[in-house]
Parts: sequence; structure tokens; C-alpha cells
Amino acid sequence: MPLGPVFRHEMLAAGRKRRYFAVRVLIGLGMLALLAVGYQTVYQQLRYQQGALTGDYGATVTLSISGVAQLTATFYTLFAWATMIGVLAVTPAVAAGAIASERERRTIEYLFATDLSNSEIVLDKLAARLLTVGKLVLATLPVLAIFRLLGGVPGSLLLTHFAMLASTATLTAAIALTVGVWCERARDAVPRALAAVFLWLIALPLGFIALWQLGLYGVPWAEWLQDRVVMPLVTAMSAVHPVMMLATSAGISGGVLGVDVDRGAIALMVGFQLLAAAALLGLTVAVVRRVHLNAASSPGVRQKAAAGAPDSRSPYERRPMLWKEMFAASVKKQTSKWAMRIGVTLLVIVVGTPLVTLLVGGLARYRSIDFEDYMQLATGMVGTCGSILVLLMGSRAAGLITYEHERDTWLSLLTTPLPAGEIVTAKTLGNLYAFRWPLIGVVLMPLLGTLLDISAVLATLGVAATLGCLSWTATAIGLAVSLRMKSSIKAIGVTVFVLLSIGAFYSGLAGTFAGLSGASEESLSLLIFPPLAPFLLIVPVIAVFDSTPDYIMASYFVGLILYGAVGFFVTLGNTARFDQLCGRSVGYWRPVPGTTTPQRGPLAKPSPDASL
Repeated sequence: MPLGPVFRHEMLAAGRKRRYFAVRVLIGLGMLALLAVGYQTVYQQLRYQQGALTGDYGATVTLSISGVAQLTATFYTLFAWATMIGVLAVTPAVAAGAIASERERRTIEYLFATDLSNSEIVLDKLAARLLTVGKLVLATLPVLAIFRLLGGVPGSLLLTHFAMLASTATLTAAIALTVGVWCERARDAVPRALAAVFLWLIALPLGFIALWQLGLYGVPWAEWLQDRVVMPLVTAMSAVHPVMMLATSAGISGGVLGVDVDRGAIALMVGFQLLAAAALLGLTVAVVRRVHLNAASSPGVRQKAAAGAPDSRSPYERRPMLWKEMFAASVKKQTSKWAMRIGVTLLVIVVGTPLVTLLVGGLARYRSIDFEDYMQLATGMVGTCGSILVLLMGSRAAGLITYEHERDTWLSLLTTPLPAGEIVTAKTLGNLYAFRWPLIGVVLMPLLGTLLDISAVLATLGVAATLGCLSWTATAIGLAVSLRMKSSIKAIGVTVFVLLSIGAFYSGLAGTFAGLSGASEESLSLLIFPPLAPFLLIVPVIAVFDSTPDYIMASYFVGLILYGAVGFFVTLGNTARFDQLCGRSVGYWRPVPGTTTPQRGPLAKPSPDASL
């Protein structure tokens, strides 16, 4: 029966985790920060309006009844977007490891040996993870209740929004559970689930871009493809896209809060999302036992090394840790290989189709006139895909050390005579190597523009340098967190929060409060923009086809220097931390010259009789 022993066990385990209490406190503080941002925004708008009438822009403003209503509408706007984005970001991280963690701990066989059916296992885990997400959403209600003193938010509007959140969380959790079934480790399931949700969200705007481009051709094949293929897909995706529905039917643009809510469209979206979630859960229930048993009974397939024969020992002899991180962990199942190939193929189709379509259209119709249009599209692609990629690289790096603990190989790593710097460097380069194809894909986006104008080479070099700097820093931060934790899930969560705090959270709060100081635009850009990864990624592309102010370029170079310094010092800290965990006083173990016995400390100088 549903909500049985698995549900009770999941809820007991979640109730004993202190991190959920910390997350609820952070959510409450975040809601208070949104309240402060909303108040300052409305206050500045009213002061500007009064200054436009009286000429005194520095006068104190008292909130009237209309001002209080405007404050309520502004806060609800921020609340609606913050909760929706939070659900889309948190739910995959919470739900992705539900099945993968059981496989990783080798406890899933005990579940299969009981009388529990597949549906009971999957639905119990889904209900427990959704309830965990729901408790995090409910942590926002105390701050929302403050507005009962200011006239409040209509109850029907709140119910409509929470219905959207519930259906979106259900579909997102179903996507994460389905992805996690084919993952053998929780640390792999989380970034893959986040990537699947990201592809779901970005598919709709890419579909609109494809419609726009096909409409420019005016040829029969383009019209047929637009009417018979792309348009039905865009319509279907629009029916279940939460961000689009929130933007068009959130009831936040009317004069009276909640009067323009399209409840019919929201109800349709909720229904379609629940149907899609039911289909995915049906697939998960059908394959959860079969996938694990097939993976446990079928032998692994040894992959070949990247360059050279698989029996080549030269990389191992020169850099053993680097060889291990890049090539040694290469036993993959056939299902994993095919799943990876399908995922890469879908990513190439979703991301590359609009770019290639615009590129071919520009070459066929206008030769090099469409260079600016292509680079504008590439700017959005590079900023979005590059930022998500950096976040995924940091989350993977967060599990590189904790995974050694979970596999019980940590002690074996500590007893090797390898220097700490070599181990940390190998972990860093191995993480970059694991994302080599996505990194190349992001760099190729502006590089394709060279077919239209050779100046795109400069944008490509700038994107490559920026992406390399951000990737190194994200990997270093992930390793720093991983060295201080024993659980991969905890390390991934903390790393993602730290990376988001460096960019989005800091810049949003700094921009709001710095704007009140009346500082110049140049000063504000130097304060707000440097930590933003999307800003740093798009500046090299924009600078090629558009005039860029000097203060924007200054903010770009300040950001590169900032991230480079953070990556350098965090890497040094990781080396020192590794030495501390090993109990090494200086930095490495080296054999004493003339012997084969490792000695802790620096490389000993040979004594006068060492050669005797």
C-alpha cells in the first residue's frame, strides 16, 4: 500500500538531518531580504514620482494606501518568482538520489527482497521527498503573513500559486526519480537531474527561436516543418512550462492584485503536469527493478583510453593520480553508455539547432549581414549554458573527495607517497576532463560565427579564457567543500549554494542596497557585475559586434581577476587541508634517497655517506 514503511523510514531519516533546519532558517532570512528589497523598490519609485512633481528628489516619502497596495503587489511578485525558482532548483537535488542512494549503499536488494512492490517503493519515496520540499515552501508563510497587516494577498491567488508549485514540484521530482533510476551513485544523479530539468525549461524558448527562424525562409519545406512539427511541439511544451505560465498568468500586472489571473490556463497546466508526472512515474515503476538487476548481473565494459591503446602504462608511470582520475575509473555499463550518448545527442540538437539554422539562413540569404543576429543568439546561449555548466562542474567536484570516503578508499589514498599538490591537481584536471565535450560545445557557439565574420575568433578566445577561469574556480570550491564533509549529497548542496551566493545572491542584494546610495553607474557596475558568471561569459561576445562602455570592460577584467585569485588561493588551501587530514607537517611524503622507505616531511638531503 502507498505511504507504507518506506515512507516512514524516509521521513524519520529526513527529520534527523540538521541541514534541513538550517535551510529553513535561510529561507526565512531570504524572505525577509525580499521584503526589504520590495520595500526599497517601492519607496524609491514613490520618491521619484514625488520628485518629478515637486522637483525635490531627496524628500522623505510616506506610504499611502495606494503605496501599501503597490508594496504588497511587488512583494508577491518577488515571492512568486523566488518560490518557483526555488522549487525548480531544490526538488531535483532532493529527489534525484532517492533510488540512486539505495543502489550506492547496496541496500536496494533488501527492498527488492521484501513484499513491497515497485510502485510502493517509488511512490513512498516520491511522497517523502515531495513532503520535504513542501515543508521548505511552508517556511515562507510566516513572512508572507506579515502582509495580513497591510491588506494581505487574496487567498484565491495564493491557492492558485501553491497549486502551480505543487504540480511543478511533482513533475520535477518525477523527472529526477526517472533520471536517478539509471544512476548508480547519488552524486551522479543530482547533476543529471538538474541538467534534465534545465533542458525541459530551455526547450520552449529554443522552440520559439526555431519558429522565428523557419518563418524567415518562406519556402515550402520550412512552412511544413513549422506547421507540422515545431508548432505542435511548442504548443505541448507551453502547456506544461511553469515559468511561462507564471510570467503570463501570475496576476501581478493588474491594478488590483489577483484580478487578471487566468485560472483556466493554470488549471490546464496543473492537469498536464500531473499527467506527465504520472507517465514518468509509470516508467520508473516499470523499470526500477529491471535496470538494477540487469546492471548487477551484466559485466562491465572496459573503455579505451583517450589517446593510445588501453594497455598503455606510460600515463600511469608519469602521473599516477592524473591517470586514475582521467582513465582508470572507466568501467561503464552498456546502459550508461547509451544513456550518455542519448543525452549528449539531445543536448546538441536542442542547443545547436537554432544556431545552425540562423547560420545557414544568414549564409544563404545575406552572406555576412546576419553576423550581429547570430552573435546576439550566441550571447544568450553562451551565458545560459556556460553558467549551468560551471554550476554542474562545481557540484561534481564536491563529490570527488567524499566519494573516496563512501567507497572506503580514503585510507588507501592517504597511505600513498603522492604529494598533496599532485592529488589536488589531478582531481582538478580530472573534473575538467570529465566536462571536456560540454566545454568544447560552449566554445563552438561563438566559433561558428567565423563563417560570417572572422572577428568571432576574438569572442571565442574570450569565452574560452573566461570559461576556463570560472571552471577552475568552481572546481576548487567544490573540492574545498568536499574535503570538509563526509557525504556527497551534503557537499553538492553546500557547493551549489556557495556558487549561487557568490553570483546571483550577492549581486541581487548588493545592487538593491547600493542603488540607494546614489552612486554613479560606473561604481555600481564595478560592485555588482564582477561576481556574475553570465555577465563574464557574454561580455567577450557582445564586445565583438557592439560598442561596450569602458566601465563594462573594467568590470569584466575585475571579475576575471577576482575569480582567478579565488581559484588560486582556494587551491592552495585545498593542498594545505589535504596535508592536515593526512597528518603531514610539510606537504608530502618522499622516499629517503638511497632507500625505498617513505618518510614524512620534506625531501631529505642526502648525507655524506648516502652514496656509500
